[in-house]
Amino acid sequence: MDALSRVVCMGRIEGYDCTVTPDEYEKLPPEEKEHYAECSECGEIFDRRSLDEVLFHHADHKHRPEIQYSGSTRL
Repeated sequence: MDALSRVVCMGRIEGYDCTVTPDEYEKLPPEEKEHYAECSECGEIFDRRSLDEVLFHHADHKHRPEIQYSGSTRL
């Protein structure tokens, strides 16, 4: 995952997946790896900077469309 992809992921642009494969994760520099976590339920490696991904993996893998975090901007 390149730098632009990570920025896109943080902004959660529609249709972009904020997960990485184990191979992609292994190629990340250490300072970037600290932002990712592996879900204990499904094993997916997701970016913890994406609130949508965090909520999905901590809320029994249910999408929460009523919570509009996707359009948030980083301060």
